[in-house]
Amino acid sequence: RPAEVDTLLADYSKAKKILKWEPKISFDDLVTSMVESDLEFIKLYGY
Repeated sequence: RPAEVDTLLADYSKAKKILKWEPKISFDDLVTSMVESDLEFIKLYGY
């Protein structure tokens, strides 16, 4: 699709500076949680 980009990069520094916001979990922990959730879903529902 023409509107899609090949690479997306996340940077929360602007939110941290303006809103004093920081993520509660690291990116690595987020990915681990998502994969574990997907694997559990597959185990429960078979797909």
